[in-house]
Amino acid sequence: MQASPIPIQNADKRCFKVGRGFIPGIKTMGSSWALAPEACFSSTLAQIQALFLICFASSLAILPLSAQAPFSSLQSHPAAKPAAVAYLFPEQISIAADKPTPVDLHFKVAAGLHVNSHTPRSEELIPTTLKLPETPGIRLTKTDFPPGTDFTLAIGSDTPAEKLSVYTGEFIVHAELVAAKGEHLVQATLRYQACSSDTCMPPHSIPVAIDVIAK
Repeated sequence: MQASPIPIQNADKRCFKVGRGFIPGIKTMGSSWALAPEACFSSTLAQIQALFLICFASSLAILPLSAQAPFSSLQSHPAAKPAAVAYLFPEQISIAADKPTPVDLHFKVAAGLHVNSHTPRSEELIPTTLKLPETPGIRLTKTDFPPGTDFTLAIGSDTPAEKLSVYTGEFIVHAELVAAKGEHLVQATLRYQACSSDTCMPPHSIPVAIDVIAK
């Protein structure tokens, strides 16, 4: 049962019982009321100020708990899965200006996965490709993909196994660039479709960023 607040002028003489202790009713500015902890206080100005300090300190003690809630909820989300194919290097190259220059681009397929080669055995399969959008001062003049390795896909007991041409592990794309004198940022993309032995993921593209310095 909630006790009725007591006017401040009588707070030093009258108390009401809350739980195990006696607490005075203290009227604050306006029409709100505050309850003082511990035993009854006298109605001096210094003790009223002490009451507000106690209430303020109590509210600060609650803040760290509320602040931890969003952080802990963020930690509960699983980390994003890495891409099936990663671009390894180079990140920066120096080439002769206005001359075709070969550049080897290194990629790696995640363990347990494979991607279709640049020349899959079926037109229905998505090949691995490299594209560079039109960029002032630099162009991709050639891309040579490595030949794929054979991968036998067992479909079922009633269906003959299918052989695929795929990349696994690390593979290198031999590219050729021509750049005008200066520094250029190549923003190419590698598009592929990754599969495991029983599941294929949707086609995906990853950025291939290279800082090219042509001298």
